[in-house]
Amino acid sequence: MDECVEFIGSIIRQAALDYKYAERKGYIKNGKFTKWKINAWLYNSETITTAISFWHGGGLEQLCKWLPVDSNFIREKFQIFEK
Repeated sequence: MDECVEFIGSIIRQAALDYKYAERKGYIKNGKFTKWKINAWLYNSETITTAISFWHGGGLEQLCKWLPVDSNFIREKFQIFEK
């Protein structure tokens, strides 16, 4: 079970990194997809839409059903709140 929790945690961390990077680049503003430009990290726009869906479409809450932690705790840790 520890390996499963660790794996899910890795997915959440990567989703947070993707989301924050997209925000810094201006691809996400106020939880919405704004623009897209190919770069080394972002080879297709689905990375952005998936990150938005995960954080603002219930993906995090679905994943947290497998974890012994509340989704609000994770949102606070990564500073990504529901829009």
